[in-house]
Amino acid sequence: TAYEPIFDGNKKVVGALYVGIPQENVTSLRKAIMDIKVGKTGYVYVLDSKGNYVISSQGKRDGENIWDAKDSDGNLFIQEICKKALSAAPGQIVEQRYPRKNAGDTQARVKIARIMYYQPWDWVIGASSYIDEFEEATNRMGAIGHTSIVLLMTAGGISMLLTVFIWFFTSKRLTGSIENIVNVLSDGAEQ
Repeated sequence: TAYEPIFDGNKKVVGALYVGIPQENVTSLRKAIMDIKVGKTGYVYVLDSKGNYVISSQGKRDGENIWDAKDSDGNLFIQEICKKALSAAPGQIVEQRYPRKNAGDTQARVKIARIMYYQPWDWVIGASSYIDEFEEATNRMGAIGHTSIVLLMTAGGISMLLTVFIWFFTSKRLTGSIENIVNVLSDGAEQ
């Protein structure tokens, strides 16, 4: 936006000249929002308070009204998202979880959306992805940890067995040497 004051003959401000471009029409802002990835398949989107896509994933559904969209359980999740966002305090981020089954999926997966409302533009801004994509990294780290524990225990067991073997071999030789010394001393004492 740009504002310029309008002065009267006495240099008193009597008005303002205004020029503005709607934010959703600014190409760089739209592109920046569409380029954000959340997890593997998640994305950021913008709706208005009536459930119309302002900015959709890859811009494919821009302008489409999805107010009556239902999740896999039959709940009107877009209406819930908009209502939660509108009732949140300015700048507050709220959460919505819902089951979603996309074409090609064999079963519904739980999706999580973090949403907030930006009142000056009537934007409901959401970032969503499937929970299992977020948990995938945690599960992978757990598997790596389990593998590490197994390897450490195996290495510790082998080290212990090797230590026992070396101790047994060394003590056997030491015992043999001591027996020889005792025998020599016994023979010397008898003589």
